[in-house]
Amino acid sequence: MIRPYWLLPVLVPAAVWAGQAEERIIVSVETASAAQSVLSSPDSRHAALVLKLDQGRRRVVLDGTAGPEHDDVGGLCFSPDGSRLAYWAADSGRWCAVVDGVEGTRCGGIRNLCFAPDGQAAWFAIVEGRHVLVVGDGESLDFSTYGGIHEGPLIFSDDGGQHACIMSIRSCLTSRYVVLDRIPGTQPYDDIAGLQFRPGTGSVVYAAKAANRWQVVTDCRIVGDLMKVTADTARYDEVRYLACSRDGSRLGFSSRMGTDWFAVVDGHAFGPMPVPAAVVFSPDSRHWACCADFGDSVLVLLDGSRAGSYDAAGGLCFGPDGSLAYYAKRSGNWFVVHRGKEQGRFEGVTGYADLDCLAFSPDGNRLAFGGQRDGRCFAVVDGIEGPRFDEVGQFAFSPDSRHVAYVAVLGNSSFVVCDSVCGPGFDAVVFKGGELVFDPSGRLRYLASRVNGAGLDIFEVTQNTR
Repeated sequence: MIRPYWLLPVLVPAAVWAGQAEERIIVSVETASAAQSVLSSPDSRHAALVLKLDQGRRRVVLDGTAGPEHDDVGGLCFSPDGSRLAYWAADSGRWCAVVDGVEGTRCGGIRNLCFAPDGQAAWFAIVEGRHVLVVGDGESLDFSTYGGIHEGPLIFSDDGGQHACIMSIRSCLTSRYVVLDRIPGTQPYDDIAGLQFRPGTGSVVYAAKAANRWQVVTDCRIVGDLMKVTADTARYDEVRYLACSRDGSRLGFSSRMGTDWFAVVDGHAFGPMPVPAAVVFSPDSRHWACCADFGDSVLVLLDGSRAGSYDAAGGLCFGPDGSLAYYAKRSGNWFVVHRGKEQGRFEGVTGYADLDCLAFSPDGNRLAFGGQRDGRCFAVVDGIEGPRFDEVGQFAFSPDSRHVAYVAVLGNSSFVVCDSVCGPGFDAVVFKGGELVFDPSGRLRYLASRVNGAGLDIFEVTQNTR
């Protein structure tokens, strides 16, 4: 179906309504309430949802193909490339993981169903009270061998080749251990937080609590068949916001000593501050920044030095070249600071704490963000304000940096604006898990829906660029 962009010409300048978009229905169901469960694949080519049936039963619908009925279903997730779907299904108190439409072995429960970066499905199965980790090819770890049960999610290294989680011991549920590549550690902790892989190192980092004090484990790896743990010698009353740089060479977090908080980067403390501050690293790992909130003012720190003091600030975002941009407020006016220079003046911002409302192009030469004036929102791209809407957000640039798109809401309709051209109106666009995607030809692709009577239609939309 080809739909022209002439909707709402009175509310939005006619110059932005031009061109064509192609809509292809990929899901059509008779229950509009199913919109609440729609999940998009990361590449915005596939859509899955949960359809409620008579007598409380449910089924999963993928791209218009309905799966079998079950007492209950949930945990829907797509693989990173969008080609695979997994979910759990329960019948008569027995659960199974369903991967690519194939039901696995029934058990007493399924938890933390997910996909690894390499596309392997993984989950924790409860088998006769035992917690068993299942990863892809069926290899598993039975936590009962160690008298334990898992706690929290399963995490993976960037290449999917390693995984880690937290285990607690049934006989002493206050004791927690790190499990890396199916090998449990021998060091018990009272609590573990911020578990994550340190990129490119094969190790994990985390904050650990013992004897009411916290420390940061900077390197935890498997050597032979044993776990080797290297920890910072410093002890803190509390640790939050543990973060690694993209190349894995740097580590930052927020720590508390007494009533004072500090930003700690590479072992150096910056502060004190009254509240914790999250450290953000640049893509090239050379720079870091954080916002120190003192109540009546916010201090932005860049590489440990004062970048500026404001009434409010947030949305820290580094460009590919390492330059920093963020929202700031002074004397009642909001603006964006980039490379130390202030841009724009507006009454409010659209989700200033969300990084998706402040975006750089891949080449670092273009900046897009949202603003608000007179109760209406607008996008600012290359310093130029766009048309007014009720909401704007989810900015995306094409890989060659030539095109930019974002989601806009006006009244009960949602749109995608690309290169200042507004697409057709829908009831919803860009579902959970999906995003605005530019294909190699430069066309923009996304998923959207319209209520059709009592039913719901989901479309794959491709929109031209200028």
